[in-house]
Amino acid sequence: MMQKLILMTTFLFAVNSIVSAKGNRHFSHTVVTAASRQDLWQVWTDVDNWHKWDSGLRKATIYGEFKTGTKGELIPDKGPSARFVITEVYSDSSYVFKTKIPLGWLVIKRFMQDKSGQLYFTHDVKFKGLLSPLWAVLLGKRYRKMLPVVMEEIRKIAEAKTTKS
Repeated sequence: MMQKLILMTTFLFAVNSIVSAKGNRHFSHTVVTAASRQDLWQVWTDVDNWHKWDSGLRKATIYGEFKTGTKGELIPDKGPSARFVITEVYSDSSYVFKTKIPLGWLVIKRFMQDKSGQLYFTHDVKFKGLLSPLWAVLLGKRYRKMLPVVMEEIRKIAEAKTTKS
C-alpha cells in the first residue's frame, strides 16, 4: 500500500512539474525602441559584449564572423560553459542561435520589426528536445524573469548609440 502511495505521489508530482513547466518552455518578450535598426543590430551581434546587457552571462565569445554556421561559447553566471552555433542570420533583421543541453536544445531567436513607424525587437526563447520540460523547470523560470531586464538594457545601449550618431 505504501509503495502505491509513493508511486502515485511521484507520478502526480511529475505531471504537475511538466504542466507548470509548459509556460517556461517557450516564451518571448518584445520592446519598442527609438534606436536605429543598425545600432540595435550592432548591439545584438557584438557577441563579446553580450555580458554587458545579459546579466545571466559572465562572458560570450564567437569564433569567427557573425554568420550562419559560426560557433561560439557562453559562460553563464551560474553553471558550466556551453557552446552555441548560429543557425540563421538575416542581416539587420533577425538571427537564431542554439545551445546544446543534455537531450535537448536551448534555441534563441532575436528579431526586429517595423510597425506603425516604430521599431520593435523581440527575444524568443525555446527549450526543445526530450528533456525540455526538465530544462524549463530548471532554467526557464529564471530566464523568463530576467528577460524584460535584459531587453531594457539592450534598448538603453542601442538608443545611446543612436543618440551619439
